[in-house]
Amino acid sequence: KNGDFYWVLASATPIWEGKEIAGFTSIRSKLPADQREQAEQVYAALNANRAHGYRIDAGMIRKKSLGDVFSVFSGTLKARLVTLVALLAGFMLLIGLTGTVALKQINGHAKSIYEDRAVPLAQLFDINNRMKDNAAALQNAVTASHARRSTADVQGSVRANSEAIDKVWAEYLATYLTPEEKGVAEAFAVKRAAYVEKGLKPGLALLAGGKIDALGEHLASAVAPLFDEVKAEMEKLVAIQVKEARSEFESVEREYTIALWFAAGVISLGLLIGGLVGFRTTRAVSRPLSHLNELLALISQGHLNNRVVIDRDDEVGHALRSVQAMQAQLAFAVEERRERTRLAEIEKAKALNGMAERLEQETAQAVEAGAHDLRLAAEGIGV
Repeated sequence: KNGDFYWVLASATPIWEGKEIAGFTSIRSKLPADQREQAEQVYAALNANRAHGYRIDAGMIRKKSLGDVFSVFSGTLKARLVTLVALLAGFMLLIGLTGTVALKQINGHAKSIYEDRAVPLAQLFDINNRMKDNAAALQNAVTASHARRSTADVQGSVRANSEAIDKVWAEYLATYLTPEEKGVAEAFAVKRAAYVEKGLKPGLALLAGGKIDALGEHLASAVAPLFDEVKAEMEKLVAIQVKEARSEFESVEREYTIALWFAAGVISLGLLIGGLVGFRTTRAVSRPLSHLNELLALISQGHLNNRVVIDRDDEVGHALRSVQAMQAQLAFAVEERRERTRLAEIEKAKALNGMAERLEQETAQAVEAGAHDLRLAAEGIGV
């Protein structure tokens, strides 16, 4: 009434009757010195409107921190375990995606090496071989004519090779060409056209006209130099295929190395974060469970005034509250039993005292009656 106050540690424990709450038992105990000091500081801050750094959570004073942002992930044991499993699953998924993407890229490079380099290289070799066959066919025709052998199949063979070269060249141009490759291909086409128009066709005309000596001179003076020019462009195209194939291979190596280091980094990060979360989760479980086991051991020994430290509101905190309530109820029941025993002893003592008083009264009455009878008997004898 005079404005004074005192600090207590109060708890309300439900009273169950069957499955329903019939009431509550409020138990107050002396507040420990450290909790009292903190409560006084927060109370003073509240009065001064400066308690922004504190919050009341489940009846407990808590200091606000950046960790409150992640309370949804660490507020309960269930949330911690779910977070740990989700983190590990997320890192495993990321590693799997990294491997899938890396394999897809490697597959793309391998496909490019085959379709854009290996196949065109085979086409260029085919074109080069057929061009050499045409030049060799004309040279063999000169030799066969001097030996008076037939050269009737030479023109058909050269024309068939030329048509095959045109077809293969068209297929080659349909593949992917780099800008450098396009320039060399255009130069090759120009020089091959010159080789055909100024070398092969005049040579076939000389062969058809039977001018074998002129054909020999034509092969040496025109066909051979033109073929060398075409071959030089062909070698450039082949060198480009090899260079681009090497570049693709080096790209595969780089991407593989990047994917490997990225996967190693993800694994290391996953182990680090998973280990940290696992350690904190284990610590969050083991320390309060140890306190819980100590409390249960003390209660089983009959100590019912133990301090129950509850600094969290998760499953373990609920268990500690239940132990606190159980301890309070046991203490209340023991005290109630002691009081009943004390009252029973008092009633028993009262009953015994009453019995003793009645016995004393009855004894006195019996003695008085006996004395009265004796007096009467004595008086009768005297008469």
